[in-house]
Amino acid sequence: MIARLAAFAAPRARVLKWIAMGYTSFVVVFLATWNLAPRLAPIEAPLDRLLLAVQLQALPAAVVMLVLQGLWRAGDTVEAETRVLDGMESRGWKINQRVMDNTLEQAAIFSPMLAALALRIDPEHTFVLPFLVGIWTAGRVLFWIGYRIEPVYRAIGMDWTSSVAMITAGWLASTLL
Repeated sequence: MIARLAAFAAPRARVLKWIAMGYTSFVVVFLATWNLAPRLAPIEAPLDRLLLAVQLQALPAAVVMLVLQGLWRAGDTVEAETRVLDGMESRGWKINQRVMDNTLEQAAIFSPMLAALALRIDPEHTFVLPFLVGIWTAGRVLFWIGYRIEPVYRAIGMDWTSSVAMITAGWLASTLL
């Protein structure tokens, strides 16, 4: 069993290191934000909390907009700009495309859960909605920057994004019990 685990981990050691750093840094940032973020006044009405969550979605939308700007052909190779179906995109363009795809996938998970949580969360915890969105958005930016440097570095941003989504899902599930 240990030999199989070692055989699995050895070629992935670098990736596993970055994943561990991602989750560790997420815990530090989450706890610091929980303890240091300003507390919003409780919002009693579920619809008002939902409206707050909808407004907060401007931050993830801004990241999507920026990544989309990176997909415009004007900054790509001349061949890619003129022969758009021939697969001649630059490495940077391909990275931006992957970041865009993954960000849209992650947003499709996080955004509806945030909206549902906003409706169900107790008013005293309204303050958590902006910081969930903030950390999720920062995670997406870190994912993009890391991917542009070297794909293994995207792990930190992915960990932040997925951790926020899991916390949001777990908190939502706890309100349903």
